[in-house]
Amino acid sequence: MRRRLLVAALVLASAPAARATDVRLGADMAWVQDSSFDAFWTNDLFSRFDVCLAYTTFASVPFRLDAELGYGYAGYLGATAAFAAIESELSVHDAYVGLRASIDPPGLSWLRPYVRVQGGATFGLASFRDASADDAPAYEDWSVGGLVYGGGGVELVLPLGVFLDEPPAPLSEPMAFGIFLEGGYFYRSALSFHPAIPAPEDEDEAADRIPVAGFSAGDVVLSGGELRIGFVARL
Repeated sequence: MRRRLLVAALVLASAPAARATDVRLGADMAWVQDSSFDAFWTNDLFSRFDVCLAYTTFASVPFRLDAELGYGYAGYLGATAAFAAIESELSVHDAYVGLRASIDPPGLSWLRPYVRVQGGATFGLASFRDASADDAPAYEDWSVGGLVYGGGGVELVLPLGVFLDEPPAPLSEPMAFGIFLEGGYFYRSALSFHPAIPAPEDEDEAADRIPVAGFSAGDVVLSGGELRIGFVARL
């Protein structure tokens, strides 16, 4: 009897799990303590919208490994500094790939704890203008940096069959919808901006204009601990 139970356990452990395609929509809130962020926002909270597509690359009960592809956006952040003389704005675009490892606890199909790592690139657009003049030109510049994120959380999902007697045929495992909550740390390399006023489109006006040099706005650091919450759809 014990031998049969052992064989059954080994078979169950090696049985392939259903592969899944997940779509995640999330809202992220990071705590950025570096003083350089003060030039673009009035507090230390850096919020971001995130969309992520994941596909199961390996699954064996109860473990699962998903590959991720995602995009994050934050902006426009804005602040007024230097005795209300300079208005600054910042928008941030993140593009990343990642891996998420999760466990399906036996008998708890609605609960899935996980850990994840992500890496990619951050694209920042900064703008500065004289706040004392409505028609003042804006100094703008793009900067590119790297990003790394690591964290863990839990997702709570319910299969579509709970609500429908005959749910549609799924792409992989039974379709499900739910929420996720996670925490982690987001590291971004510093974004360095060197804004300049663009030349006028009119050639005569450009020839008559006194040359104006740009300036160095320094580095902006957007790393910090992060909390994520959102919706997940398993197709």
